Amino acid sequence: MIETSDFKKGVKLLIDGYPYTIVDFQHVKPGKGNQFTRTKLKNLLTGSNLERTIKSGERFEEPDIHYKEMNFLYKDDGGFNFMDQTSFEQLALSPDVVSDGANYLTENLPIKICFFNDRAVGIELP
Repeated sequence: MIETSDFKKGVKLLIDGYPYTIVDFQHVKPGKGNQFTRTKLKNLLTGSNLERTIKSGERFEEPDIHYKEMNFLYKDDGGFNFMDQTSFEQLALSPDVVSDGANYLTENLPIKICFFNDRAVGIELP
């Protein structure tokens, strides 16, 4: 379980059954009332942004996310093609999944691909 005290940029949370990553957060301690945290979250499946105020002490589950290191091969009409160097398995990702990372991909660049429930949802550049 992840609490508000564990928040950092890049931490992944499961909110309402969807995986989110923390883009920005601000801990607020008003003179009157309870503490809370303002967060900006990005949905890993849709890419949409969510701003949410979270009460101090609230807990969230960790999403079932794992990473696989693959090398970028090439871009074609089907999308961006990657290959696992150990099993030689190839994977084609749509431009929506790669998003802004497409501008930085070069041939044979090692990339970490983020999977949620065995579905590729994003990439992490080195």
